[in-house]
Amino acid sequence: RRVSGGLRFLSAVNPYRLRSADLEAVGLQAKLNTDDPMRRLVYRVYPLPQRLTDFVWDYGRLSDTDEHSYVRSMLSDSFLPYLEAELVVASQRFIRKEEEDCSVSLRDVQRYKKLVLWFFSTRENRDKIEIENDTSEKCAWWDISRQTYNFRRRNKARGRLSNIDEKEIAVVLALAQCYYFRLATSSKR
Repeated sequence: RRVSGGLRFLSAVNPYRLRSADLEAVGLQAKLNTDDPMRRLVYRVYPLPQRLTDFVWDYGRLSDTDEHSYVRSMLSDSFLPYLEAELVVASQRFIRKEEEDCSVSLRDVQRYKKLVLWFFSTRENRDKIEIENDTSEKCAWWDISRQTYNFRRRNKARGRLSNIDEKEIAVVLALAQCYYFRLATSSKR
């Protein structure tokens, strides 16, 4: 069946770019699919047909100022909007410097936003949740949470960490999950 003449197609494509040698051996895909030729690519893409290359425009990436504005807008309804935006932007810059320019995107900001809400709501309800011994082994962040809580209780009299609230802890955990743990080697962490 023929497509209407008034219909226009528009698409976005990721670049066909190879990973750096440091990042090639990182992640589950690298360990499981050693025969997969796409594991060497930054994005799992196929090359564009030669006929389409005349219709491709490279828009590059957002400027730092534009990205900062987008991040602030995305986090405007968060717990600590200004602080979180600054921390996320700094984390994005750091990851780009340590790995590749395309290592982070606004998708990571969205992931951070979901995680910070999840960590906060889970921590907020921790008194209602009964933690069994085998559950804490499966979910290591609960151990960190309990250790932090006990450390805060022990040191509250001395004034250490007494001003850190649940929102700030959720922010730190979400930042760690989105940015810290993605670093390829422990020396970079």
